[in-house]
Amino acid sequence: MQVSHRVLSKIPLPNSEESGRGLTRQQIEQRCRQKEDVEVLELNIQPDHVHLVVSLAPKYSVSEFMGYLKGKLALRLFQQYEQLGKRY
Repeated sequence: MQVSHRVLSKIPLPNSEESGRGLTRQQIEQRCRQKEDVEVLELNIQPDHVHLVVSLAPKYSVSEFMGYLKGKLALRLFQQYEQLGKRY
């Protein structure tokens, strides 16, 4: 099943630094590889959100997968960019 999903981030992505976008891309791709039968088809990182098109196995619900992905990504970004945690 191919799913197109727009991920609206509740935290601002650290787009002022190119490394912030690189870290975001790296973390999303890494988390998708950890799940069996999940493939990133498109990934576009905007200043305040992420466009993500993934192919999911039927055993994953969209909400389950997105909860996993957004939770892990938020934790990693807050660890890397502590100033985000002070504002949100």
